Amino acid sequence: MEYEQIIEAVDQAQKLLIAGKVEQAHAVYAAAWDDAATRNDHYQACIVAHFMAHAQATPAAQLLWHGRALAAATASSDERVQAFFPSLYANLAEANLRLGDVARARLYVGHAAACAHRLPDDTYGWLIRSLIRRVDDATAKEDASFR
Repeated sequence: MEYEQIIEAVDQAQKLLIAGKVEQAHAVYAAAWDDAATRNDHYQACIVAHFMAHAQATPAAQLLWHGRALAAATASSDERVQAFFPSLYANLAEANLRLGDVARARLYVGHAAACAHRLPDDTYGWLIRSLIRRVDDATAKEDASFR
């Protein structure tokens, strides 16, 4: 799949999720993930894994896919991936916190805060900075009931 096709697949999967067709959405994400992995396209794999993570019902499954997104981003030589790291780390921190692993959440939120300067000065950047602050506050309180 070309980049535009990956974006179309993500869009299709998002629409399926909204319609309550979770298994079909997961199948679309899985096909896009397999395609990106087959082509060794870590940038696209990162995008797909990130969205697949948010489509999961449990924190453990979210953690698995957020971990895959981070691994793909780390393996990517595409410069565009640099802007993803604050979100990737923040999402890993959040998933770990929900699983009760405050120490690991603290580690990842620290990574997120350290690279937050990469975020744009727009609504997206504000949302991710807000997530970083909320997770950081929860780890400081050792509050694993974070939502």
